[in-house]
Amino acid sequence: NPSTDFIQLRSENNRSIQNIRIYSITGKEVLSLNQKSSTSDIRINVNDFQNGVYLLSAEYKSGERYSRTFIKK
Repeated sequence: NPSTDFIQLRSENNRSIQNIRIYSITGKEVLSLNQKSSTSDIRINVNDFQNGVYLLSAEYKSGERYSRTFIKK
């Protein structure tokens, strides 16, 4: 952190990521990804995002959620 082009999301214990949402600091959803195949490693292109702070929210196939902020420069 900060990111310029890509962010990498890897789940612990190879848990499958089902949905990813990214929100701007104002709460606007800027990206929504629904994974059709089970994966525990995802690379997201943030090159076109405006500079600022974002919240990433990921939901695992088990229903658990993970949230983290990141900075786009």
